[in-house]
Amino acid sequence: MPRRLVMVLPVIVGMAVIVGHLAGLQASPPGLFGDEAAFGYNGWAISHYGVDQYGVPWPLFFRSFGDYKGPVGVYSVALLTAFLPLTPFTVRLPNALAGIALAMVAGALGWRLTRCRAVALILVLEASFEPWFFHLGRTMLWEVDFEKRIAALTPEQVGTAMKRHIDPKKLVVVAAGDFPDEQKPGAGQKTRGGAE
Repeated sequence: MPRRLVMVLPVIVGMAVIVGHLAGLQASPPGLFGDEAAFGYNGWAISHYGVDQYGVPWPLFFRSFGDYKGPVGVYSVALLTAFLPLTPFTVRLPNALAGIALAMVAGALGWRLTRCRAVALILVLEASFEPWFFHLGRTMLWEVDFEKRIAALTPEQVGTAMKRHIDPKKLVVVAAGDFPDEQKPGAGQKTRGGAE
């Protein structure tokens, strides 16, 4: 690989990751979904009044929509709304920055393990646009739809899928531990080689 390309390619990949995460953050998807709105409002309330949406001062966990949210996202938004207006961009920015950082960490880990620039760059790109890492900065509608489809499965559909995709003859069962001879898994059974 030419030396100039070796120097330029990481910059291009880095810029693609940053642009991919930040471009259109304000409007894509349009509006905020429920959790984003809760993070935004709680962050804004903490920043301006020191309480969450229920009036609890500086909580460690935030009650919202029947469950509790962790503090990192809310307090990240609180820091931003101290000097930026409360907009979808402001609410999504901490998650987008975390996605960028995660992609860079994946690339650094790939480089450290392999010392191969190509592996590191591929990991940066893959982690950057992996739906599980990318969705928090955009939308969780896919996850909601996925959960609905899983909940709608019947036992017959699950059984059919398992029969189609899992071959019991190819499964390997591993038992580990310190067993007395008579309790050892497979004791008395013949192995593939014929030995007992």
